[in-house]
Amino acid sequence: MSAQSSFRVEYASSRQRDDAAAIQYLVRRYTDAVNHREWDTVRDCWDEDGVWDLGPPVNVRKTGRDDIMAEVRSTVEAMKFFFQMPHASTILSLDNDQATGRTSLHEIAKMKPGSGVMDGAEGMSIHASYLDKFVRSSDGQWRF
Repeated sequence: MSAQSSFRVEYASSRQRDDAAAIQYLVRRYTDAVNHREWDTVRDCWDEDGVWDLGPPVNVRKTGRDDIMAEVRSTVEAMKFFFQMPHASTILSLDNDQATGRTSLHEIAKMKPGSGVMDGAEGMSIHASYLDKFVRSSDGQWRF
């Protein structure tokens, strides 16, 4: 999926630069929380109406903070080891309380025997690109 960036930091207002920094912090906060299995923080990164849509070959779509949280937790808990490493996080658009961004990342994992995750693979190494939508929640925090 290709998306062009319309956000240019050099033309951004002070508030837009602050928002862009907050969104990029959200990506890092989420990654750190997943890596360290800090489930309350992972949950807090998602808006109540968030959508987690992993296309092919994973084909998982969850809607709502609680369903997303349950899927993330059960998947990661099925792993002996999981580590997600974002390499680049770019804001593509930013307009008041909504934004889009793209993050390139690498994930590695070793599965627990018999976990059934990833079609029974022993481990995984995935290079991926997330195209995210962000929203400023009613409490002023940016979330997926």
